[in-house]
Amino acid sequence: MKRLILPLTLGLSLIAIGGCDGGDGFAGIEGTGAPVAASGTVTGFGSIYVNGLRFDTHDADFIVEGVSGGHEDDLAPGMQVSLRIDPDAPAGAPSALEVRYLPWLRGPVSEVSGQPEALTLTVFGQTLTLPADAAFSGVTPESLRASDWVEISALPGDPALVTRISAAAPEAAEWLSGSVSSVDPVLQRLTIGDQAVDYSPAQLDGDAQALSAGTPVRIRGQSDGDSFVADWVLIGDQSLNAQAGEQVLVEGQATDVDQGPRPDFTLNGRRVSTANAEVDGGNLNMLRASVMRVVVSGTLADDGTLDADNIRIIRPGNQVITGEIDSIDPQAQQLRVMGRTVRVNDFTSFEDSGPQANRQLRLADLNPGERVIVFATNNGQSELVATRIRRLSVQDNRPNSVQGPITRLEDPLVYLEELIVDVGAIDPDLRQSLTLQSVVAVTGERPDGEVLIAQELRVVDRADNPQNYHF
Repeated sequence: MKRLILPLTLGLSLIAIGGCDGGDGFAGIEGTGAPVAASGTVTGFGSIYVNGLRFDTHDADFIVEGVSGGHEDDLAPGMQVSLRIDPDAPAGAPSALEVRYLPWLRGPVSEVSGQPEALTLTVFGQTLTLPADAAFSGVTPESLRASDWVEISALPGDPALVTRISAAAPEAAEWLSGSVSSVDPVLQRLTIGDQAVDYSPAQLDGDAQALSAGTPVRIRGQSDGDSFVADWVLIGDQSLNAQAGEQVLVEGQATDVDQGPRPDFTLNGRRVSTANAEVDGGNLNMLRASVMRVVVSGTLADDGTLDADNIRIIRPGNQVITGEIDSIDPQAQQLRVMGRTVRVNDFTSFEDSGPQANRQLRLADLNPGERVIVFATNNGQSELVATRIRRLSVQDNRPNSVQGPITRLEDPLVYLEELIVDVGAIDPDLRQSLTLQSVVAVTGERPDGEVLIAQELRVVDRADNPQNYHF
């Protein structure tokens, strides 16, 4: 039987994490103390994978939108979840006692702009970045329109970074999250950005005295014209729900990055000290070039600072490949799709839209000849690493396509790393405008299984953020 769990305490991203070698995960946690909690992006199931680590959920209570007694099937890849971990679980085999999920936003989209591979949208006055490798369900980057109702999981920031977006029913409870811009405690009104909220009928979960400008909140209710009428408000710091001296991990967007060779930065309102940190996935100078997603493991200090011992930079997966799997090498943990070799790691998310709808899909379950969409990133070492792989159903007739930077030009051929593309049928003026490192999206066929004959080619405008493709 389901029961409502209130108050609901929602921390944002903590865990001590055991990992793998090769720069794909975090160093082991031996000697650092048992993890007390975890939260972050769901990347797979069986039991549940969060930020690349598997948590056993055999004895876990799934608490979805405050209601106990849920199930793993209530969750999906890309959702942001919080886990309470069994402190008595064996080392290297973390076990979740609770798994909690709340939407970041649920309601109507008011504005959509940009290209499908890098959209910006507005919901309840909040601007969000929708990257190519966000998880989608019931809606696509091409179909998303203003007035569509959606449910969103996101990492906080300005703008917030969407990790999952799905179609939502207009009759469902609406959700609004963010930092308070202004508050009137007498009238019991507040604003988040330009969105007005009436919280007079709401149950307040947390310290009402702490409700002030800058306070993070999660709000459930219904929109009523220009105002959002709340029935429940979670008040409080959504950073680390842990004590000083505990080993934690926090996922978020790095902001307020210092100057210098080992810059400190802010993550979800908390300063991160990098003095003793190992860095995987790039270097700290990348954080100054653009706001990037990071996963930080470390120890919480007495003053609230997070003393990092490992920082994982999560590069955006915006080199997109759609087509048949040419081959799979399980030992090397890589596959070849449309002539491009892509490696998977512990952070790769898998989804299955095929007839079996295998929620526990992993690399070993894929087969040559099956069609997939691969979202990948250049890891800075001339390798493509998949951030997300989605197996397509046999009924899905979307064309073969590839997106990425040009690495070689021999008109009428262009090279996207090892993939050869024949652009002879493309408009000559467009062909002449192509240069090395131009980021292009190409649709076409591979009649010989090798060369992609381009039928359509579009130059992707990434001048505002070119480092998303090459570092």
